Amino acid sequence: MKAFALTSADKPAGLIDLAVPDLAENGIRIRVRAAGVNGFDLFQAGGHLVPMMEHIFPATVGRDFAGVVDAVGSDWSDVQVGDEVFGFVSAMPPLHDGSFVEVFTATSGLELALKPDGLSFATAASIPLAGATALAAVEAIDAGPGDVVLIVGATGGVGSIAVQLATQRGATVIATAKPGPTRTSSVHSARRRRSTTRTAKSRRPSMRATRTASAH
Repeated sequence: MKAFALTSADKPAGLIDLAVPDLAENGIRIRVRAAGVNGFDLFQAGGHLVPMMEHIFPATVGRDFAGVVDAVGSDWSDVQVGDEVFGFVSAMPPLHDGSFVEVFTATSGLELALKPDGLSFATAASIPLAGATALAAVEAIDAGPGDVVLIVGATGGVGSIAVQLATQRGATVIATAKPGPTRTSSVHSARRRRSTTRTAKSRRPSMRATRTASAH
């Protein structure tokens, strides 16, 4: 199978061939359909994290993913083969497994949930790290009706989701962004969504959580 990985400490990541990993008794194997790209991934791919964090080579790059469960071990009773899922691989060292690969296995350090129906694999793979960060930030300030929230960098991955979450909770959002229609699309989308939720009941996709902590 193909993987985008670091093979040594002295050169950047590249496309390599790896054997399809065996499934541990308490593990899970996922066939990746899409993977998100974050700043952390770019930094690791360039080899810049090697002096800072232990790596086990070959070290596959990538944290966010969406895919299909290919096999499950005894510890994974809440998912089954064929389930469409999304999540992220832990960035705790040593770094070895990543999502820029056709198939990966994990036994721990994996955040996983079922992919909502109607959400594409590509969209789902863009959510985990940025979405978790945005949610944590909005929850930390307990944004709600009557609050005015300034979101700096509102067109980035974290910022664009934070705009929507704060608006959904009834807060007034002031968002900074560069001029241009594509730069402000997330803010306009949040305004439209807020207008809709004021005049109709909100209908959220059903999502059964699976693993939201280490998988062991």
